[in-house]
Amino acid sequence: MSHPLVSVIVATYNHAPFIEAALSSALEQDYAHLEVIVADDGSTDGTAERILELAKRWPDRLVPIVGGPNVGIVGNCNRALRVRRGTYVAFLSGDDLFVPEKLGKQVAWLEADPARTLCGHDVEAFDDETGEALFLTTDKTPLRSGKGATEMIERGAFFSGLSLMVRSSVIPPYGYDERVGVISDWKLQIDCVLAGGAYGYVDGVLARYRVHRKSISQRSASEESVRRQYLEGYLTTLALIEAAHPELLSSCARARALYLFSEARWRAWRGEVASARRYYIAATRLSPALAWKTIAGVAFTFMPGSIQNTIQRLLGDTSTASDTAPARDQS
Repeated sequence: MSHPLVSVIVATYNHAPFIEAALSSALEQDYAHLEVIVADDGSTDGTAERILELAKRWPDRLVPIVGGPNVGIVGNCNRALRVRRGTYVAFLSGDDLFVPEKLGKQVAWLEADPARTLCGHDVEAFDDETGEALFLTTDKTPLRSGKGATEMIERGAFFSGLSLMVRSSVIPPYGYDERVGVISDWKLQIDCVLAGGAYGYVDGVLARYRVHRKSISQRSASEESVRRQYLEGYLTTLALIEAAHPELLSSCARARALYLFSEARWRAWRGEVASARRYYIAATRLSPALAWKTIAGVAFTFMPGSIQNTIQRLLGDTSTASDTAPARDQS
């Protein structure tokens, strides 16, 4: 097997307690031909200083980008992407971890077929405070293989951003699309397969995602302002795809209906009855196939609060805005 260069893009902000472990997990991969580009987003907790210390130990492998202004997570990722040199690109946050064999396995998968453009894998989420394993990303979203963007638009992101490796040549010139905010991971995956490229996965849990109580994906379960960021990101993404690729209009319409339906369910659980009904109706207008689910959802909003609470407990509903397309956390 050839050994093409891999660029690992690391975005970090105020990750001083974690940054050395995160970078070491990339630098010490069993695949040696790599560069680790770490972009610090104006940290104030000593993260930048720790990065520079590590750069002295790994001068031929670690590329530090520090001292710039705070531009937000998407802009910070793009700072690192602009200086990449690798044939393949992988992604890491400053508080997450790679498993040692991650890069080698993904390079082998991509090298096996020039039509393959994007590769993912399973990721374990763990509690920041206790280190306890919480769940696997495949518990919520099964890994999939295919070609082109249709299924990825209609079903949401198949892969956690932390699991991605993509061919550098298929990344759009702008990198992550800053217009879609927290949904930029999903938009990037779609952009990378729009030309019909193949996507798939390698077996195994090859990265660990650190869960913070204040992370944006966790806050989306309870905070309406964060939930709104997700919904607006979804809808903006679909509008951008429709404008550039009219052949995908029907896929975007189906996806839009599902996101509105998900929003209706979330609002129903919160007791926002009138708002939930409006979203249910909007979803059904876009996709009549959702009519029976909508009837059930609207019926739920007419039930007494005590019955709603009982149903919610029985169903154990824990859905969040991030279930479909996970965001890049800057926490």
